[in-house]
Amino acid sequence: MRKFLNVFPEKSPPEGGLPDTDRPGNKDQDELDSPSGDNQKDPDESKKNSDNKKNQNHEGKQSAADFSNAPEIIHEHPELKPGSLCPFCSGKLYYHKTGDHFRTRIWFEAGPLLTATRHVFEDLRCNLCKEVIHVPPSAELIADGFEKEERFGYRAIAMLVIMKYFYAFPLYRMEKLQSHFSIHLPDATQWDQIVKFTERSRCLFNALIYYLAQLSHFLGDDTFNAIREKDCDLIVGRTTGKISFRNGCHSSVVIGRDSQGHYILAVKTDIIYLGEWLDEILQHRGKNLVTPFLMVDGSNQNLVTKTPVIMLNCNQHARKMFEDCKKHFPEQCGEVLAIYKKIFKIDRKTKEMTPAERLAYHQKHSLSLFDKLQEKIAAWVEAKLSPENSPFGQACDYFLKREEALRGFLKFEGAELSNNLTESQIITIALLRNVCEAFQTVYSAEVASNIFSIGLTATLNNVDLLDYFSAILRYHDVLEKSPEKFFPWEYKNTIASILAQPVPTG
Repeated sequence: MRKFLNVFPEKSPPEGGLPDTDRPGNKDQDELDSPSGDNQKDPDESKKNSDNKKNQNHEGKQSAADFSNAPEIIHEHPELKPGSLCPFCSGKLYYHKTGDHFRTRIWFEAGPLLTATRHVFEDLRCNLCKEVIHVPPSAELIADGFEKEERFGYRAIAMLVIMKYFYAFPLYRMEKLQSHFSIHLPDATQWDQIVKFTERSRCLFNALIYYLAQLSHFLGDDTFNAIREKDCDLIVGRTTGKISFRNGCHSSVVIGRDSQGHYILAVKTDIIYLGEWLDEILQHRGKNLVTPFLMVDGSNQNLVTKTPVIMLNCNQHARKMFEDCKKHFPEQCGEVLAIYKKIFKIDRKTKEMTPAERLAYHQKHSLSLFDKLQEKIAAWVEAKLSPENSPFGQACDYFLKREEALRGFLKFEGAELSNNLTESQIITIALLRNVCEAFQTVYSAEVASNIFSIGLTATLNNVDLLDYFSAILRYHDVLEKSPEKFFPWEYKNTIASILAQPVPTG
C-alpha cells in the first residue's frame, strides 16, 4: 500500500551511527588539502560556496547562451517575411525578438567522433587542347590540411590524439565506435596519424625540456607503469657507479613555473626514477643561474645528484600519513589534521598574491601554527607516545626528519606548500595506464610521454587542446624553425602574426 501511496518510513541509521560520509552537514573533500578538524567557517568561503551551489542547482538545464560554440542554423518562414501582410489581420509583419535575441532552441544529434565526407570535384577539360582544369578546394579545407595524398584533417588528427591519451579511449574501441556509423577507421590507421603528430611536434617537446631546465621552481612525482618490450634494464648507480638490474618502470612527471606564472610539464616513461629524469632535464640548465627549488616527497629515489637544488618536501604527504592512522590515534592525529587544515586554508587565500606577498602572509599566519605542530610531534616522540614501528610513529619520524624541507613555504619566495598540482596531472597518465595496462613498445611509451608533456603543459596554461594540437600540425614548418613561438602562451600571437603577413602573389 505504501508503494502506491508513495509513502515510506524513514530509514533508521545503522548500528553505531552514521558513517562520516553520511552525516548531515558533512562535506566531501573536494581537495587533497582540505583536512577535517576545524569547524569554523570563513564568511568569504561560505559566500563563494553558496554562489557555486546556485550556479550548479539547475538540474542539468542550460540555456541557448551556454552553447556559444554550437553551429547556428537560421530558419525562415517558407511563405512570409518582414513587410508581408499578417494572415490574421491587415497589419504588417516585422521581426519578433525576445530581448535582443530571436527564439532559439538547442537540438542534440548523434554522430561519430570523426566524420567522413566525400568531396567531389567537377573538374573541367578542354575539348581542343585536352588540358584539365582542376577545381580548387575551399579555403576552409586548405586550412584544415586538405592535400592530395592526405585523408585526415588537422582537427581529426588532434581529436584522435586527445581521445587516446587524455581520455584513455583505446584505438580498437574507436574503430568499433566508428563502424557503428559506417565509417571504417582501422586502429593501425589511427596509430599512423598519432605518429605523424608526434614527429611533427618533437622539436616542440625538446624546446619545452630546454626551457624547463632554466626555471627555478620545480615540482616532481611519479607513478608506476609498464613497458612489455622492456621488462628490465641494466642501470648504473648514480652515486655508487655499480651496474645492477632494475625492472621498475615509472612515469616520472616534472612541473616547472616561470616568473610570469606559466607552467611547463615534462613526462618520461621508462625504467627510471624521478631523480634520474630530473638529472636528465637539468643537464640542459645554463650556468650562473640561481639554485632551483624542488618539491618532492621524501623518497631517496627523488634525489638529484648532478645539479645543486634546494630540496623541499610535500606537506600533503606528511599530512596523509597522519590521516591514515587517525583510527588508532584519534586524539593526536586529530590535532595534527586540525593544524594542517588551518595552514592549507591560509594557503588558499594566497593564490592571487605575488610570491613576496605570499611568503610574508604565510610567515605572519602559518609560522606559529607550524611551530606548534613541530612542538607537539616532538613532545609525543620524547614522551614515547608514538611506537617506533607503528604507522603513527613512522608519521612522526617522517615529519621530524624532514621538518626543514617541509618548512620551505615559510622560507622561500615561490615555494609551494604541497605537491598537489603534480598529483592532479598524474591522474591523466594513470587513467591511460589503468585502461591499457602497459605500453607494448619503448617507442609507444615515448610517443605517450611527448604527447602528455605537450598536452598537459597546454591544459595547465588553460589552452584549448583541440585548437592547440591543430595549430601544431598546421604550422609545423614554422614550428620546426622557431619552436619557442609555439609554447601554449605564445602560439596564438604567432598565428596572428603569420596571418597578418601579406600573401605573396605570382
